[in-house]
Parts: sequence; structure tokens; C-alpha cells
Amino acid sequence: LRPLCISRGAQCWELRVHAQLISCDGCPLDALALGVRAALQSTRVPRMTAVGGGEGGPPPSGGAPLDLDLDESLDESLPFDASGVPLFLTVSNLGPHLVADCSAAERRAAGSALSLGLNAAGEVCAVRGGGGCGVHLALAADMLQTARLLCAALLEAVADATAAALRDAQMRGHPYAESGAYGFLA
Repeated sequence: LRPLCISRGAQCWELRVHAQLISCDGCPLDALALGVRAALQSTRVPRMTAVGGGEGGPPPSGGAPLDLDLDESLDESLPFDASGVPLFLTVSNLGPHLVADCSAAERRAAGSALSLGLNAAGEVCAVRGGGGCGVHLALAADMLQTARLLCAALLEAVADATAAALRDAQMRGHPYAESGAYGFLA
């Protein structure tokens, strides 16, 4: 999240995401997290310089207000590192089996479910229970292990898809395809 920092402890970019699913027969949280991460992988943050003692912006704690100088050139913008954005994988138990990305029919038949937010290192960032049943500790450990394996494969697939989109943009002559910039935070 370092590119979002303008002046440590005083100013930062606020990142808001508005996402809408038109149709989803799987887990909406999983689909949204995947879409957000893919979009952020190519987002660029405008370079911002904070100069103390001016009239602009709120004052940092105990200091003078900041003047903020925004460089609007996309060429000077900073890449947003989306590697820390977690992916969510929902794993449900269907009898003795664990199922990821259940359809609506599978969700109705499943017992417990865990939506696990995992970062690229496989560390758990968030956990959300579902399915209307409790989760036994041994089953939760199996769900976590399954989610970690699937997350690694999913991250690789996302990287491949992003690279393919970049190649496609370069072939179509997208003006910023060489830099890999698709999104722009403003």
C-alpha cells in the first residue's frame, strides 16, 4: 500500500472499489475479490509531492497544512502493488468431500462453508463462516489446506490472464500497453 501514501501520517490516497456482479452461480465474494485484484494489478497511482507549510490539504498532526503537487502524467505514475490484496476462496463440505466455488444447487446441499481470504504467501487475512452449520476444527484445517493449494493455482492463472490481456492490448496499439497501465487511480 506504499504507493497510496502521500505524506506519512498525514495524507494518503483513499482506494474505493465499486464492483457489480451481473450474474454469479458461484460464490460472489470469491468472484469480486478476483476481479478487484485483477483490476488493481494494472492500476497506476499518480505521483504526488507534499510540501509543508502551504494552504492545501488538512494539516498533519501538529504541523502546518500541506501543499500537494499532483503530477498528472501517466508516465510518471507509480504502479500499485496488488500482491498483498487477498483472494477469497470459499470451500464447502459436501458429505465427505470439500468443494470450492459451489454452484447454487451445491450450496443448498452443502453443510458448512468457510470463505478464506488468502494473500500470495498463503497467509489467512480473513475468515467468514457460512452454510448455516458450525465447522469442526479438523474440517477447518482441511478447508484451509485446500484453499491454500487452490489459491496458488488461481494466482498463477490470474497472472497468466493479465499477461495475455497486456499482450492483446499491445497488439491492438493501446497507448499505455508498453507500461502495463490499464487502470488509473484519480
